[in-house]
Amino acid sequence: MKKIMLTIGALAVSLLMISTATAVPNTQSTPVMNAVNNLEKTEKILYSKIGDIQPTGFIDFLIQLIILLIKLVMTIVTIIQSVLGIVNLIKNIIAAIQSLVNLIQQLIDLISGGPNYITS
Repeated sequence: MKKIMLTIGALAVSLLMISTATAVPNTQSTPVMNAVNNLEKTEKILYSKIGDIQPTGFIDFLIQLIILLIKLVMTIVTIIQSVLGIVNLIKNIIAAIQSLVNLIQQLIDLISGGPNYITS
């Protein structure tokens, strides 16, 4: 019982220490909060104005089309690299299976008294 009370007391003291260390008086936090609120308002205004801008003109359309084509080519290249990686993996698996079959054949020959691989 004494250990339980000591543990609860230690936890209470540590929580009290943490809460007093993290507490900030209102006079110190008000300027910071005002700056954060102003920054958030400015950010909302900027995002609302950026959302209203629509590209106009044929050149902007061509630039967007070129960017889209570049992204498409990059995606295709990534897919091709993935497929080549899978092909190489399959080749390595086939080579490993062939090596395993050869080792099993050698073991069968050794057990059955076939060709003698050990020379004296």
